[in-house]
Amino acid sequence: MSFVGRPFPINEAAEHYKRLKYWGFNCLRFIITWEAIEHEGPKQYDNGYLDYIEEILKIAESYGFFVFIDPHQDVWSRMSGGDGAPGWIFEKVGLDFTKFDAAEAAFVMQYRYDPKDPKKYPSMYWVNNALRFANGHMWTLFFGGRDFMPSFKIDGINVQDYLQNHYFEAIKQIALRVKDNQKIIGFDTLNEPEQGWIEKSVDGSSEDYSQ
Repeated sequence: MSFVGRPFPINEAAEHYKRLKYWGFNCLRFIITWEAIEHEGPKQYDNGYLDYIEEILKIAESYGFFVFIDPHQDVWSRMSGGDGAPGWIFEKVGLDFTKFDAAEAAFVMQYRYDPKDPKKYPSMYWVNNALRFANGHMWTLFFGGRDFMPSFKIDGINVQDYLQNHYFEAIKQIALRVKDNQKIIGFDTLNEPEQGWIEKSVDGSSEDYSQ
């Protein structure tokens, strides 16, 4: 697995940046994901991807673009119907993500999309995963593990601290690569984090999607 070349290959960067400049843009919200950095396993960082990010943002700098880096996620992970965290995280907390779709713990596009019948997985259908077990459980661990599962430890560390430490260390790898880039104006902490089951009804009745 490799995320090198996403959002576009190095040899196409000039074409894209020139077009964006022509359209009048001067600032980029540049998306990265935790999975792209640490997909192989704990602290196994993808140096090829880090090299790519460093270079693609150097080129952006040469075109005068300001860059705001967005560590992106939607409904926790690609394995739970969105994007964000790597698959090995589920294994660490004792979950088999290959069973999520069958158990309806997540509606996963890789299993459900049918190009001959797009209605089986309509546009934006992934949003339904906000109310599914995989997403809710992982966010509860990420933000509430110390309170709700104080005895749940991974490698001797409470699950909340384990998850957060690995996330922060992964994003730190990007920061180390771009620290000398004069056009980096900041980092988002995490795109649209959720609260899991914290202060929510597990049947979804506390949600209001009417707006």
